[in-house]
Amino acid sequence: MVFRRPLIPAMIATMLAIGLSNQAEAAHLVGGQITYVCTGSNTYSIALTVYRDCNSSGAQLDNVASIGIFNTLTGALIQNMQVQRGTMQNIIPNTGNPCLTAPPNLCTEFAQYITSINLPPTPYGYTISYQRCCRNNTITNIYTPGSIGSTFTTTIPPNDSSCNNSPQWDNDPPIVLCNMENLNIPITATDPDGDSLSYRLCNLYLGGGISGNGGSFTSPAPNPPAGPPYSLIAYKPPPTTINPIPGTPGLSMNPNTGYVNG
Repeated sequence: MVFRRPLIPAMIATMLAIGLSNQAEAAHLVGGQITYVCTGSNTYSIALTVYRDCNSSGAQLDNVASIGIFNTLTGALIQNMQVQRGTMQNIIPNTGNPCLTAPPNLCTEFAQYITSINLPPTPYGYTISYQRCCRNNTITNIYTPGSIGSTFTTTIPPNDSSCNNSPQWDNDPPIVLCNMENLNIPITATDPDGDSLSYRLCNLYLGGGISGNGGSFTSPAPNPPAGPPYSLIAYKPPPTTINPIPGTPGLSMNPNTGYVNG
């Protein structure tokens, strides 16, 4: 199984460029993911986790998230769920290096939106998505980051009569990285079903702004979110999908262990 964690590998790129901004109309997202657990009889507990720069001047995370269930083949909306936000929590600023201390003004918080839905097996499978704008204006490896949103998405496979579970992430990545330090960061997951996992750096899915595919600066939380397929966010050269943070050596992700190095 190739498992996609929306934006979390990209979160590392975001974290290197995180900072304060004067943008006040939309929350500054750092990253997020959607996972699910089958609780029996094709009922799935869906958990959306969204991370935010809490030193941002932007809005708080939404009280209610619009999570869409789509036909994976056609992109047709099957159900638009309105899910209440859980308790806000802070991530301990961890540099990943015991000899270094995180800056005192660094702050990342997150909340979960958890709901359940019954989804009978279908030959097309389901896509579960949430979209939110915008990113931090100080990000330097993509164009116009302050007006571009994110799409967090995962899929339930076709004909899922065995009631599949998605892999679950083992930990949060460090929220600050130190310049000129070698990286060895575990971005790992555990699969409750015992499926084999493969890891890779992936494209970023657009969730608003320049293509209209989801939320925008003026409409940051689309209700309902847009369905697949999703447009990709272009990197500003020299960064690319496989090398989002140029360095020597370049950034890489071990497909077997999930460790990010560079």
